[in-house]
Amino acid sequence: MRVKNLLSIALALFFIYIIRLAFFVNDIDDSNELEARQGQKFRHSFRERELKSHKKHVKSKKKAGTHKHDDNDYEDYDNEDDEVDYDYDDYETGNKKDGKGFQYPDDGNEKRKRRFPTVLIIGSQKGGTTSLSKFLTFHPLIAALGRERHYFDRYAEEGRQYKWYLKRMPKSYENQYTIEKTPNYLTHEKSPELVLQYQKFLGKKLKFVLIVRDPIRRCISHTYHSERHGRLQVQNLTKAIFNSTMDHIENSLYGKHFSNWLKYFPREQFLILDGEKFAKKNPAPILRQVEDFLQIPHVFQDSDFTFSEEKGFYCYRPTTYCFPEHRGHSSYPHKLSDSEKTSLKNIFSQDLAKFWSLAGVKFNWVLGEDV
Repeated sequence: MRVKNLLSIALALFFIYIIRLAFFVNDIDDSNELEARQGQKFRHSFRERELKSHKKHVKSKKKAGTHKHDDNDYEDYDNEDDEVDYDYDDYETGNKKDGKGFQYPDDGNEKRKRRFPTVLIIGSQKGGTTSLSKFLTFHPLIAALGRERHYFDRYAEEGRQYKWYLKRMPKSYENQYTIEKTPNYLTHEKSPELVLQYQKFLGKKLKFVLIVRDPIRRCISHTYHSERHGRLQVQNLTKAIFNSTMDHIENSLYGKHFSNWLKYFPREQFLILDGEKFAKKNPAPILRQVEDFLQIPHVFQDSDFTFSEEKGFYCYRPTTYCFPEHRGHSSYPHKLSDSEKTSLKNIFSQDLAKFWSLAGVKFNWVLGEDV
């Protein structure tokens, strides 16, 4: 009788355990689902904010009469008293954490303010810096300045102080990286020295992002960029590339310019990205490389991007954001002959080998492919 009672008690306890376990698992599933919904809602709030900021940016440029200009031109930035914060005036966030426990920016706990950038996208021109910078603005722990400030290749040499530079940064929280992008920094001879002085002023090591592409394709893109802005007319592509008044060839000499930067900074402060892969394939893996370099949680997913057949590159799906029509050309009206490609390959091969050696990486490029 006693054994039978003990068995009944044990069986009852077992059923109670099973029932509690079932509720516990269900709670975990509900918690994960709630967290996923919160994370999705939070990410959506940033994407909606970005659409608002883009519309605000375009409206401001139209009002100033500069909307026809490209972001790489100095004309957009000649208003030295312009302190409009395009990127971070329009969003609200909640006090949320992701599954890894990191704290998202919270407008209720901390006041945003302008901070000095600690990450610089230094190049290369026509290498994908605009796309990279724009996509990075969708990360909640990044405050990326969309406009090129040209501080270390122009205004610092003109005597502008760090205070002037700071006033033109976006507002951010303490746990956000402030990123500034000016691709001319790579090729400007004095930029590395000026940036080193800035690093000493900050008292902390900077991080540099360099995105490069096939130097022949970069030359062609740069040449048509020059044509769009009335600096030359492309009747013969090869002659236009070799135009002595332009820097189409010079700016593709990555080895020459990167070696200048390595005179002032160690290699480990640089992240070097494959611009060909970034432009032709889903950009999420490249963006995750940036996240790893900055040691911030992964936010970007492959499903966030969709390929635009019209533009010939990937667009950010959650906001349907794509770049203006003059961005992301998949083809050009003029083609290079095989002999012209060979001439350019001969020019770049030695310098590119130097760059691979200095960078410690080598991307799987076929120079001049499909051009």
